[in-house]
Amino acid sequence: MMRKIFAAGAALVLLTGCGVTDTEPVSSLEEPSSEPETSAPKEVAIDEPSCVMEGVVYDVDGDTLLIDCEEGGKFTASFNRLPEDIAPGDTVDVEHTGEILECYPAIIGEVLDVNVVQKAQRPMQYVSGSGDTFAYSLLAPADWQIADPEIGEGNGGVRLNAPDGSGAVEVVCGKLGVCGTGLTIIEDKIGGMDVSYYSYSEGTWDFAAFPDYDGIYIANTAAPENYDDICAMLDTLEII
Repeated sequence: MMRKIFAAGAALVLLTGCGVTDTEPVSSLEEPSSEPETSAPKEVAIDEPSCVMEGVVYDVDGDTLLIDCEEGGKFTASFNRLPEDIAPGDTVDVEHTGEILECYPAIIGEVLDVNVVQKAQRPMQYVSGSGDTFAYSLLAPADWQIADPEIGEGNGGVRLNAPDGSGAVEVVCGKLGVCGTGLTIIEDKIGGMDVSYYSYSEGTWDFAAFPDYDGIYIANTAAPENYDDICAMLDTLEII
């Protein structure tokens, strides 16, 4: 269509030129036109509406991330091509179109981009499992080794051995007997959940029970220097 318009304009100029005599001033042909010049319309980029969610990466499965968002809980996001440097423990921003499938974990409908906000201070690993009634998951330092739970027949759970060999922490789904004398019960919270610590001395606990989940316990035999690691793990503990 534009070529036809330009061609018509050229024909008009030629026809006008044919009607000019030698007596007409040449300057009249050189006067600039008062009409604005026409040009092809420019393409305008329209930004696709987007939302951004920030959270901590719990698991990397192929090109899919499991992310824990402080405001919205856990969600999964799949990418056409996931950056290779993203790992559990990293804090990321996920840009998406706003479509979220309401399930658990929630599923981001269409992901536009992902950016690492902060790298984890140390390598981390995602640990999950289940018993007859409950499922659990947590984020643990990668140098804690996952071993057989050794927590009794019929129980589900996981045992994480300390990297220095000083002991272990166990998440137990099932019956756990607490024996000993001089135990002090301390009411506290782990991962936002109410717990009862069974401790020989305040601040160094050996067992913890979750009143809201009859059948979920934690057993601790690690040395006190590993308590910070254990508390960091249990702050990410989720029971479903």
